[in-house]
Amino acid sequence: MSLPKRGGVANALVETQEAEIDGTRYVFPGAGNVTPKAEPGPVIFTLKTLPHPHFTRRGADLVYPVRVPLCSALTGTTLQIKSLDNRTLSVPVTQIVQSGSTTTLAGEGMPLPGGGKGDLEVAFDVVFPAALSQAQRTLVKSAFFLPKNLTEAQKNAVDAFTKAFSHDSEGWSTGFAV
Repeated sequence: MSLPKRGGVANALVETQEAEIDGTRYVFPGAGNVTPKAEPGPVIFTLKTLPHPHFTRRGADLVYPVRVPLCSALTGTTLQIKSLDNRTLSVPVTQIVQSGSTTTLAGEGMPLPGGGKGDLEVAFDVVFPAALSQAQRTLVKSAFFLPKNLTEAQKNAVDAFTKAFSHDSEGWSTGFAV
């Protein structure tokens, strides 16, 4: 590679591969400064990747932090994650998640030098509500104390509650995906 000088400043284009990592060095022997009494030394470029606004790189793996409301952490949701290659990944969350828990999507990370890809790790941060009304506290508590085997009266009460909650025009879930 030659480094053409323009106004005392050398310009160079260094092509990198997708799988390159921070600290990868590119050495161009004899491309350094020319002095009358010495041979030109090498020019050395060290790769430094720029931070991404959503993903963190850990080798060939990517980490995607996601904030999940408490309700979704307990009852499930589907995350829509836009990948680095502009695909939308639908990630169903069907188990209860806690802050600090992760789920791994194999082969959705960075390309590996020998082929294949690293993994994408989704890291959960559960967001709690700042406050609850007394009615909300009672409803949350009641969900945790609901017996496994319901009596007929309890089944009827749960059915009536579910119908009221999910009612198309008057239910309080109107406008929300439940």
